[in-house]
Amino acid sequence: MKELYLHVGPHKTATTYVQKILHANRDRLAKSGIEYPEQFFLYNGHHLLYDEIRTDSRSEVYLSNIRALNSLSSNLIISSERLWNLSPTRLASVISDFDEFRVIIIYSYRTPTIRFFSEWQENIKHGSCDSFLEDCGKAYRKPFASDRLNPLPKLEEYARLFGLENIRILDYEAGLRTGTTVNSFLNAIGSDADVDELNEITNPSLPTHIIEIVRALNSIHAGIGKRSTSEVREKFFLMQSEFRAEVRLLKNIMSGSPGQIVNLGNTFVDTYVYNNIRARFGALVQGNQLTKPFTLERTIQDPSWIWGQMGGEDAIGILRKMYSQLMTQ
Repeated sequence: MKELYLHVGPHKTATTYVQKILHANRDRLAKSGIEYPEQFFLYNGHHLLYDEIRTDSRSEVYLSNIRALNSLSSNLIISSERLWNLSPTRLASVISDFDEFRVIIIYSYRTPTIRFFSEWQENIKHGSCDSFLEDCGKAYRKPFASDRLNPLPKLEEYARLFGLENIRILDYEAGLRTGTTVNSFLNAIGSDADVDELNEITNPSLPTHIIEIVRALNSIHAGIGKRSTSEVREKFFLMQSEFRAEVRLLKNIMSGSPGQIVNLGNTFVDTYVYNNIRARFGALVQGNQLTKPFTLERTIQDPSWIWGQMGGEDAIGILRKMYSQLMTQ
């Protein structure tokens, strides 16, 4: 039976990097019997499939794409980190339309609280106004019920729906440490394709002061009733060279506070998830290794009060002026 490798992410586990390489090497993958299809393709991955599942539209375009993919004689890779946001039951109900394929779930493990921090930054890029501590407060009310911190319930549901033998787990941190991210992915799907790596950093993290400035601009945007999107961040990046003086001043205001050091990566949540993934899914981890919880220090700042205490109206005025300039572009 043909195989469908469903790469579900989650976010901030090198999915974009892997997708770019897979797409750039489509011809080489095809020669080895694996298609990285154009159907449902958006940007680097198959995010349009997520949109179809989320809206349950079952449009004619969707059905036509499914028919085309089912007719292929090769194995398939479908990759979208957004798929992790769906319930496994919802995902399985639609993936059953791929009735010519055995479905294999590819999941990438990253130490939970470290991934959470990285995802918080990513959410700011897409319009969120929450500080890191506010975001943590929401997730830590029920940490083991949050799939942002605890992937185990969702992995168990995948195993129930698709079969434990059809789960593959990649170790993000091991791949990063040893430079084997793509090789691990290819090993998980049984491919010996010789692919070209990328000499670039994909979707890099931003400096803390830039994240906090974007968050403040997002807050102004939301405060006048605008929908949270990546619009503010995109416009800010386009005009960043014009805001050098303002950014420098705001950074200096933030530096007036030492911030708060948070220890990520070795919390009770990280230890719990690590131990249980090893116990339940250890044999499915590619390379039979899983990175142990480790401590990573990050300094966080919530300059909302700093701007009020130290920068006063000048800081708030600068931000409002920046926002006004952004929105006139």
